[in-house]
Amino acid sequence: KEMNALQYNRKHSIGLLTDSIADLPKEYMDEHQIHLLPLNLICDSVVYQDKVTMTSDYIYDLIETADKHPTSAQPSSATMETLFRRLISHYDSLVCVFVSSQMSGTYEQAKKIADSISSEGKQITVIDSIQNSSAEGLLVYKAAQLIESGLSHDQVVTALEDIKKDTHIYVAVQ
Repeated sequence: KEMNALQYNRKHSIGLLTDSIADLPKEYMDEHQIHLLPLNLICDSVVYQDKVTMTSDYIYDLIETADKHPTSAQPSSATMETLFRRLISHYDSLVCVFVSSQMSGTYEQAKKIADSISSEGKQITVIDSIQNSSAEGLLVYKAAQLIESGLSHDQVVTALEDIKKDTHIYVAVQ
């Protein structure tokens, strides 16, 4: 029943997945059916799922009281594969936009899993955003627009690869 319900309610044949490092409002993600792969946040030996069991406000409180500074970790291969398989069972193809491969192993791990599932006849493309935070979020935002405009999977991927070349993030610290 779950599969039929999602297929019935899906807006497009292409699914869109990003990791929790991409900064996008939850309301936007819900409205545009952007799926989330939460990264892990570890604080005092407790593992939280970013944006699922851990909020920005809560992490700031934890930082103040924690014995050690929180760290992060990518999701397990099993968690990623389960999510990919669940999503690809509901969509004709899947576009995934992940945090820079230079900042996390999430992209490489996702690429291996996607290649394995793609060899079974399902089209999954994993894109290295080369960014993080709001710049990654903007690329996901654009991916949602491209999918909604009716482009094919390959056209969406080509456009995102072109767009990411001109996407940069600037940070200023006082």
